[in-house]
Amino acid sequence: MGIFSRNSASQEPAAVSSDAAAPDQPLVDPDLNADDPRQLVFGLLKGAGLTFTLSCPGTVDGLLREALRASPTLGRSRHLGRGFFALNDDPATIWVATEGPGGSAVLVFGSPESDSALLFKAITQPFEACRSPFASGFVFSGTTKPRLKAVIEGGDVVPIWEVHEFSSLAPTGGYITLPAQVRRTVRSWERLTVDLYRREFTDHDGDAVSVHVALLDGQPKLLVNMASLPDSSIRTIERLLEGTQYTLEQWEDMTVVTRVLPAGTDATDLADLAQTFVDDLTAVLAAVTSAQAPELPATSGALTVWQHFDHPGSGSVVARTFDWPARAIEYTMTERVRESGSGEGSRFSTLNRLAARLRERRGAGFEYAWRASGDVTLSPSWLTLRSAKIDVESGRIVAAGHLTHEVWGLPPAYDLGAIDGRNMSSFPDDGHTDGLLWPPQTLYIGTVASGTMMPVDATINVISVDLHGPSGSIACLEHLGSSTGAITIYDQGENRRVVTVIEGLAGNEPIRFSNDGEWLLVSRSRDSVLVHASTGRWVTLDVANADWWPLDGSSLLTIEHADGTGTPRVFSLAGNEYMQSFPAINLDVPAIPEYPYFWHPTVSPNAREVLVQTPAGVSPAYQQKNGAGNHLARVTLATGRGVLEHRVYFDDYQTLECDVSEARWVQRPPHAPLELHPVFVARLEEAITTHPHLDPGRWADEAERILIRSLNMMITLAQQGEDIHHLLPEVLASLVAVAHDSDVIERQREWLVGLQRTTSTMIANGSTSGRSATAWRRFGEAIAAVQAGRPDLIVPLSATWA
Repeated sequence: MGIFSRNSASQEPAAVSSDAAAPDQPLVDPDLNADDPRQLVFGLLKGAGLTFTLSCPGTVDGLLREALRASPTLGRSRHLGRGFFALNDDPATIWVATEGPGGSAVLVFGSPESDSALLFKAITQPFEACRSPFASGFVFSGTTKPRLKAVIEGGDVVPIWEVHEFSSLAPTGGYITLPAQVRRTVRSWERLTVDLYRREFTDHDGDAVSVHVALLDGQPKLLVNMASLPDSSIRTIERLLEGTQYTLEQWEDMTVVTRVLPAGTDATDLADLAQTFVDDLTAVLAAVTSAQAPELPATSGALTVWQHFDHPGSGSVVARTFDWPARAIEYTMTERVRESGSGEGSRFSTLNRLAARLRERRGAGFEYAWRASGDVTLSPSWLTLRSAKIDVESGRIVAAGHLTHEVWGLPPAYDLGAIDGRNMSSFPDDGHTDGLLWPPQTLYIGTVASGTMMPVDATINVISVDLHGPSGSIACLEHLGSSTGAITIYDQGENRRVVTVIEGLAGNEPIRFSNDGEWLLVSRSRDSVLVHASTGRWVTLDVANADWWPLDGSSLLTIEHADGTGTPRVFSLAGNEYMQSFPAINLDVPAIPEYPYFWHPTVSPNAREVLVQTPAGVSPAYQQKNGAGNHLARVTLATGRGVLEHRVYFDDYQTLECDVSEARWVQRPPHAPLELHPVFVARLEEAITTHPHLDPGRWADEAERILIRSLNMMITLAQQGEDIHHLLPEVLASLVAVAHDSDVIERQREWLVGLQRTTSTMIANGSTSGRSATAWRRFGEAIAAVQAGRPDLIVPLSATWA
């Protein structure tokens, strides 16, 4: 039925034990909005020392009458709001009534200021004197018996004045919350908020339609969200609804059609009313608009990945840009700020302030950023990059990363949580649940000339990337799961080629082309893997912690550790022997005695210097307490003298530490072919090009999160009349990954197709035009490709030009 609405995740209610013989159990936090009455009840139960209860397995009506009979003091109360009352006889004592699937309860919250004598005489004793089916009980600091726990956790606050005996306590101006009878009627529906329920119905076209029951203007109503409609459509719908029981209304930022829910409606009547509502509304919409079917995307022909930047699409404006520094740079590195605070310093609000301050001062917060020598920020603020390479002669860039939360208007602390797992652990406990969980690293490419970076492939999770400058070939080391990875190459087409599967990865290994572009090196801490780029044949080398030696295409530079020192040595693959040793590295800062290591050497094109990563720069005490990040050191090979290239800490309290993940010189090394000793040739293994985790739907779950957030932001910006094209590349890239997972695409199909139909209609009606119309049209073409089972036709790079 084409509903232009945001998507949201739903949560299944937790199962509740009914074993009354079990020991006391803590109540489960409903984790709702802070002002939700159910959340307020939980807070009072947890915070009150002792809460006195009267409960029964039935409805609240009889319970309230029994509670009033036993304790007349309840009838002398003052309404505080949202269904909570204070006793006139003891204003420090608050009480409330709840009802849910497990039964009903009257909850009287004791506080340190409560009159304990009054509570004992007027509440506790009378409740204990009540007979079955009524039962007295108590909750102690959020802990109670399983039966009462089940009653409380499933209960919503009810307006007690619906019972005649409490009618004098009713506020004026209609209902302030849904009546208890309505809650019983919608008990099988999905509860979205305290006064909003939802259930799916099927229209004449077989489409699922969300019907809501809500409290609007003090009345329970049925409603269907029509989202944002052109004025002409609104006027037509209003004319068609004249004289019916339906009304077109504006509710917050949405257009809805409503009808008043008749008093006394039971569950069966409600289902019939809702289905009739859907059928009537479907007929109205069919008379107003017919969504245009989108066309499949146009194929890109023989374009390579790089040619998209040279061939403007429907316009001549790059969809999004960032500034490249004008001055020359020697090397680049990817770096993040590692946070080692504790306690209050690790709370979301504190980290968010720190992230904002870091962004203001350094151009990046806690996310990984691509930086250049001289501490120049290279990557745009909307991207976080784990690995990146520029070929300065061609101006081409390859990188692995994902969007920062800035793109969706979310706080920058979430970027830290996406790295260290706090978006799954402590941040939700702190009430912040919007962050990405474990986002995979998407392959991005760009050029200095265009000043942009665009996603190529979101079906993969990239550990490291490399670019062979002369040919433009891109190599990726992809994470498949556990310690398994894959080496892949993008060369003359838009599709990746699996070179071979590789085992035994730690997850931080670099991948590097040989000087001639014919071989790939994956350097590990104990050995290295050499792979032939064309055939995928590979051999394991005993040489570890290595990089290509630029002066000889057949040699590697390694740093060997022994007796607390690191010694650079050159190993010849042609001669199968060490050819040269350099002085041991001597840094300008003390090494950590237990970790005197230098990792991931990167040799300068003239072979005079090497960049290395080391934990040196922090004290042993700091390392023992917090661990240590990697710090970038620059070493002169002839002398062994090295200096740290940056500050170790970004604050005076030594809680914000620099952590470098890779470094690269930007100039090309001299071209030199690689010769391999016969011993290594004889040991070459055949390529492995199949693995279950090479499935392109492998990372669809996280791609789904990015897709939903980006489309929701597109909707928001479109409704505000702002440009949306900058979000389209990640939408297309994520959609490809989502389309390859049948469970994920089926979960989102209704929403995606509905959004496509609505935006197609808006384009046809002229209510959206220009660049926004172009973006929605490309989105529609992508949905058509998904519907046709051809996600291979979706090319994210096609959105380079807007």
